[in-house]
Amino acid sequence: MNFYAKIKQQLRVFFLVLAKKLGNEKPKGPIFRNSKSIIEKEIKIPAVVSFAVTVSLVYAMFVLDVGFSYFSVFASLIFTAIIAFFFILQIKGREREILNDNDAVVLMCILTITGILVLQISKEYVSAFIFPAGAFVIMSAMLLSVRVGMLYAVMMSLYAGMLSDMRFDVFFVMFCGGMAAIVNIEKVRRRSDFIMSGLTITVVNALVITMFYMLKGYSGDYYGDNLLYCFLNGAASTVIILALMPLFEKLFSRITNIKLIELSDFNNPLLKRLML
Repeated sequence: MNFYAKIKQQLRVFFLVLAKKLGNEKPKGPIFRNSKSIIEKEIKIPAVVSFAVTVSLVYAMFVLDVGFSYFSVFASLIFTAIIAFFFILQIKGREREILNDNDAVVLMCILTITGILVLQISKEYVSAFIFPAGAFVIMSAMLLSVRVGMLYAVMMSLYAGMLSDMRFDVFFVMFCGGMAAIVNIEKVRRRSDFIMSGLTITVVNALVITMFYMLKGYSGDYYGDNLLYCFLNGAASTVIILALMPLFEKLFSRITNIKLIELSDFNNPLLKRLML
């Protein structure tokens, strides 16, 4: 055996041993499920149970906010039932594949409950205008679908208006800001792009509030306060998205445009193994 043949044989043995070692390693990363990891386990909760629990909790939070009386309890039930009916009807008709994904259903329910809870806290301690509805709209659009994001824009805006003494201005500001946030959502490629989404929400909300001011809906001082709340709304939306989006991607195994770009990084362990 000549010198080159020996080198070739040694390289062959080296790569075979290396491939064997890599093959014995357990895969890591967010696109794999690890049955031993609590975070990455598949969530197996029937969709009916998830929706029932969510509707019940939302109804309870609504009643606690508007107060206990025969009329308010019954009116809250009617409002919650109407929202739930049309939301589920749209999902069943146009996003039926989501109903077959337990992770997606649980994610929708968590976003709904968390969003209304944040709304109540914002309204109680600061103002309804500071409620970062756009954050929940963007997360639902990216983690589920754009159509679901539009449904969240309508739903969160309706709840914001109803829980703020049925104010149309609160509803319209939340709706316009949420819809503007998902106009170019499919072009988001980096997490830094969410800063631009927050700025978009701020500008749109400020324009709508200015419109109400010009229609003599606000006094000068109230107008200035609301503009400040618009800025805080956009900033809060950006912070919430940057904080919760990676968590939801990991916990519910959602693959977004941003995650795909991150996975294409050559420093990713999977790509290193493929190159070898």
